[in-house]
Amino acid sequence: MNENSITRKLIELVESTTGAAWLVGVAFGLYSHGPFIAETGTLVPLDVSRLRLLDSKIDELIISSIELKESCLATNDLPRVAARFQTLIDEYRHQVCSTKADLLLSDFDHVVREIVCPTSDEQVSLVIEETNRLEEDVGVEAVVEYLKNHWKEDIRFRQRYITALFDSRNWKTIVNTLQDLDSERLAREELEALCLAHAYLSDFHAAADSLQVYVLKHEDAAAKLFSQQLIRQFTELRETDRTRSD
Repeated sequence: MNENSITRKLIELVESTTGAAWLVGVAFGLYSHGPFIAETGTLVPLDVSRLRLLDSKIDELIISSIELKESCLATNDLPRVAARFQTLIDEYRHQVCSTKADLLLSDFDHVVREIVCPTSDEQVSLVIEETNRLEEDVGVEAVVEYLKNHWKEDIRFRQRYITALFDSRNWKTIVNTLQDLDSERLAREELEALCLAHAYLSDFHAAADSLQVYVLKHEDAAAKLFSQQLIRQFTELRETDRTRSD
């Protein structure tokens, strides 16, 4: 069996245990985030490399999981390795004893399964539902962390990611995410977010360019209202238009 087949089979074997698919994904290099519990009690996804420096329990868990991966590749004893992955994550969850951590691990499980298995419409809907639950339980910043390495996998993930960035007023990341994409293919909400992001960053020439694409693409009353409100809010856009006309 190759490594992809081994990973897929392991994830099938551990499916009944919350967090086990995530741990397999981290061990095999498929997923790079884990649950971080701040001193305030806030729970957010965090890059595993940083997380290992901040949380000794996670560090020990990752070390053990990587050792399991090496054992699995050497022996192909999948049932034994799968059971050990389940034991490791159960021990960690018992130490942490957090309902929110369990919810976040469950979200991670879904993402890992999405990476390993081909994406279907039903699976995309499931991931979107999980991001909505994550936003409700943890906050919009958690959604940003959750999707930032996966928004390229499906256009609906990208649109959900942009919505989360917009709600968290993360203007720079919106621009970095969308500026190199074909503006003609951006969804209406994405173009609106890009216009606003450029404007809030005081890049009014870029904002005017994005707004021009938006107006040409959308000619309904709602689009006209958005354009008017944007220019009213950022009067510099009028000056940009005048300069270009001159």
